[in-house]
Amino acid sequence: MRLSTIYQLGQQPLTWVVGSLILVGASLGLLVTIKYLTLGYNALDLSIFAATLEQTIRGHWLGSTIHPPSYWGDHASPFLLLLAPLWWLWSSPLLLLWLQVLALVAAAVPLYLIARRTIRSPWWAVVAPLGYLFNPLLWRAAMYEFHLLAFAPLLVFGAWYLYFFVPKKLARVIWFGVAIAAILSLREDTAFMVAGLAVVIGWHEYRSGHLWATWRWWLLPAIAAVVWFGLAQWIIGHFAPDGSYKFLAYYGWLGSSWSAVLSRVILHPLRVIGHLIFNVDHWQLIVGLLLPAGFLALLRPRALWIGTGSLAALLLAGSDSLVALTTHYHLPLTIALTLALVESLAALERSDWRFPKWFTAWVPAKFIPRWWPIAIVALATLLAWWPLGVWPASVTSLATGRVYRQALVDQLPVAVVAATTTPLPWLATQPTVLLADYLFIGQQQLSQQPYVAPGPIELLALDARDTLLWPWRFADRTFSASAYPTAHARLRQLLQTEQLNVVAVTDTLLLYRRNAASQFVPYVLTATPATNYFGCEPRRGGAAPTDFSCTVQFRQAKANTFLRYERWDHSQLLSARLLPLAYGLYRSDELKPTDRLTTTYRLADEDDPVDQVCISLVAANGFATYDRLDRIVPQPTSVEVLTSSCWPIKPSA
Repeated sequence: MRLSTIYQLGQQPLTWVVGSLILVGASLGLLVTIKYLTLGYNALDLSIFAATLEQTIRGHWLGSTIHPPSYWGDHASPFLLLLAPLWWLWSSPLLLLWLQVLALVAAAVPLYLIARRTIRSPWWAVVAPLGYLFNPLLWRAAMYEFHLLAFAPLLVFGAWYLYFFVPKKLARVIWFGVAIAAILSLREDTAFMVAGLAVVIGWHEYRSGHLWATWRWWLLPAIAAVVWFGLAQWIIGHFAPDGSYKFLAYYGWLGSSWSAVLSRVILHPLRVIGHLIFNVDHWQLIVGLLLPAGFLALLRPRALWIGTGSLAALLLAGSDSLVALTTHYHLPLTIALTLALVESLAALERSDWRFPKWFTAWVPAKFIPRWWPIAIVALATLLAWWPLGVWPASVTSLATGRVYRQALVDQLPVAVVAATTTPLPWLATQPTVLLADYLFIGQQQLSQQPYVAPGPIELLALDARDTLLWPWRFADRTFSASAYPTAHARLRQLLQTEQLNVVAVTDTLLLYRRNAASQFVPYVLTATPATNYFGCEPRRGGAAPTDFSCTVQFRQAKANTFLRYERWDHSQLLSARLLPLAYGLYRSDELKPTDRLTTTYRLADEDDPVDQVCISLVAANGFATYDRLDRIVPQPTSVEVLTSSCWPIKPSA
């Protein structure tokens, strides 16, 4: 291709949209693939969807063994059935991750069509699509676990374009109805988006003087949203083990049922308003949502109705609302803000909006360039990447991931498999998949209903990185706090009852098989006179810094006591990681003064040279959080070093 041709293409606004779409799609596709191959999907959603689709193609439509008996007990998502034929062709979680990237990126196409019809200047029209594609929140949604909300931008932008810009013919009516039905089919709370879209359409027709002449366009979607939300609640209650919508637990401060929630909102408005206003996290969430577009979306805010219901749901929840910025929950709000940005840019380009007089008194209008909104969006998007963007984080190496995955594959197929969250996506295609975390706590998600295996467990995959999170995921939660003190003993009893023995160890992964000869002893508990003791020693003559054992004994044990494994070279710390005692099968404060616990670790070898390994016994307090690759990791807020042990590494021959 000649340079002149490339130059001419660069002069076309559409070239920038298409090029950015391809660049972002390829980049996200590569990132999610690497994250998958390096065992980064440990937040459960990807595993749930993969296992549900596997149950579907096996004849149990939307059945779920992770959250039994059916995915309908979690969410009303008939849209998931449309993905079953694709899953039948290729049963891999990578399919879902790539579909998610494709859906999110493809939404830029109808968005560009909307902008091109709304904004006169073709160069101004590319601002919103490019801002959408390079919005760090979009990348966070793509990098997080798979979720059906990823299809919402494409469907909502499509419905907006069909209503406002397609001639009023029968085909328009049909496709608009299909888009509304598809949005509702994603899950029960997408009814909030449809209701918000109905408000926007109704207001538009009211301003045009055709409110009742066009009632079908706004009243029918509003009715469909209300009916679907009510029907979805009935469906979920029918399949849920507790007979109700379990995610109401997030609104426990308002009530335990929808009627109680509505009653509290109506009868105690001041308390609700106080919860909404006097919470710093809520304001941080709003700023984080508005930042990528430089707050310009507020200039023409009618499209924000689309995200109003979702915003209320986030702010009224008793849990951390900032989680929305690192997951998919922000997508309804990002959709609304992006459409509002298009209309704000159109107003600015037409000069329908003026700076307030107090501003022009300080900065004369002649010094403000006409293209200042474009600069604001570009700079704000770049600025937003610092607090909100996806950045490289500590992940398993590709080589270690390959060995880890092969160890799992070598044990397949099995009829019943249980696993913690990190290995679970790689086992989701087995007939019956269980979450070991629920077996550990003995309860189903957000419920006190028992969680039991439907049959003998043939394979158990236990990753110590996941067990490290258990104190912060279960100890202080309303539904699991009472079960947590006996959870470790419950899991040890399960291993004994199911006759599970370790047949392979890879890094932090233990693989247990039923009725198999034990190939590795992860820990040994012996009785000795009461004392305080800590000591670590290398195995294989000290040549391997990743192969060692540590022994602990406490006269008075502290809760949440772990090992911190550090690798040093020439007095420089290369890496540090927390390791649980006994791979998480024993809690430190359940050890008696006469218990001496020895744990053997066989971590994955790393290429970089080290001359010293130090292992500290630490008491850590903190919480589980998301890193910059949207993996759930421990976030200690305080670490007390109790004692430490170091040894030099002999150079290998």
